[in-house]
Amino acid sequence: MHDLAESGKGSPVVTNASADEAIQAADGGIEPEEGASEAVELALTIVEPESEPEPVALVLRDGGVAVVDPSHAPPFYLTDAQKLAWGFIKAIDELSTAIEGFKLPHPKTAKHVRGARTVSREFLNTMIFAARHAPRLGDVKTMDPDRAQAILEFNQAFRPVAQRVATFLKGLNFTIEAGKAQVVSEALTTYHVARGLARKHVELESYVHYMRRDLGRKGNKAPRKKKGT
Repeated sequence: MHDLAESGKGSPVVTNASADEAIQAADGGIEPEEGASEAVELALTIVEPESEPEPVALVLRDGGVAVVDPSHAPPFYLTDAQKLAWGFIKAIDELSTAIEGFKLPHPKTAKHVRGARTVSREFLNTMIFAARHAPRLGDVKTMDPDRAQAILEFNQAFRPVAQRVATFLKGLNFTIEAGKAQVVSEALTTYHVARGLARKHVELESYVHYMRRDLGRKGNKAPRKKKGT
C-alpha cells in the first residue's frame, strides 16, 4: 500500500513514487490500486506549502494520487543502495514478463500442483508419445502432445535457473542479516564506550540516555540462582 507518513520532525513522505509521474491535478489523498506493488520504498519528500496555491497531483507508481504544492519541486533523496535495489526489481519484473504463463503460488491451486509432483516424467513421456501415435487416442483431444512436450522442455531447462535463484535468495537474505549484525556489533561496542566516557564527560549523558532508551534494555539482568540454593 502507498501512504503518507510523518517522517519524524520533517515533512510527510510519499513512498514508491517516480520522478516522471507528476501529472495535472486531481482531488487529494492517496487512493492506491488494489494489489499495488510494495517491492521497494522510494522516499519522496514533499515540502509543506506556506500558502494555498493550486495543487497538482503526483501519481504514485502502481496507482494512487498525492496532492503537492506546485511551487516546490519535490526532490528525491535516493541512496545508492535504493538505486541499485530498484534496478534489481526492474530487472526481475522484466524477466518474469519474459516467461509465458508465469504464475505465482495460489492457495486454490497449491494442492493440485503438489499432487502432480508424484507423477513420473517417464509416464508423461509415454503419454505424449501415445497421444501422437496411438490409434484413436489422438482423437479424444484430452491432451495436446505438442504443448505438453513444450512445457516439459521448459521445466527441464529452467530447473537449474530456479536452483540458482534460490541460492541467490539465500545469499541475499544472509547478506542483509550479516550486514545488520556488523552494524549491531559496532553500535553496541560504541555504546559501552560512550557509557564509560559519559561518567567523566557530561556532554555525552544526553546521547547515552537516548541510546539506552532506543536500545530498550533496562539495566543488567540479575544472575540466575543455582539449583538447590
